Amino acid sequence: QYLGQLYDKIIKNEIKLITAINTPSLFSSAPRKGWMYKQGGRIKTWKKRWFVLDKGCLYYFRDPSDTEPCGIVPLENILVALRSASGGRKFCFSLDATTGKVRSCKYKNGTLVQGNHEAYFMSASNEEERDGWVQDITSSILSNPLIQLIGARSSRRSTSTKSAVDEETKEKDEVNYDQIMEMAIMCP
Repeated sequence: QYLGQLYDKIIKNEIKLITAINTPSLFSSAPRKGWMYKQGGRIKTWKKRWFVLDKGCLYYFRDPSDTEPCGIVPLENILVALRSASGGRKFCFSLDATTGKVRSCKYKNGTLVQGNHEAYFMSASNEEERDGWVQDITSSILSNPLIQLIGARSSRRSTSTKSAVDEETKEKDEVNYDQIMEMAIMCP
């Protein structure tokens, strides 16, 4: 929903994301680029992808010469975890959401759609590469306090027992997720 709203705002304000991505120099100063394998979300196969880490996002492409990414993962409220070998792949790590699902989007038939991953699993070619990616991604993670606040309040509500007083307090303290996300999008 968040990415859908962001996409609508981009289209409405005529910001051309594709044009920016098509600019050859866009990722020239990216702190890390390289090949890794990414596990699929629905079908758990491993696919080789070209990854670019830049400005708080992890982009992945089928090939370094591609002008349109296969997917984009904003590094917001993400945890990076080392993982044991999986599916015949060594040197694995994952990107896990601190609340809910990992916020992401991908291109499907030329259309930007919201991703549906609980975690992203990647595999580097060796331990040194993996550790470099983990360190660089970890240092690029953004923390959005609004999202953390929403997550904390949601978990508090789900674990507490409800009473008449709790219901009255809840109504006064209700967080409108859409309004908060709109404010977060508008913040620089």
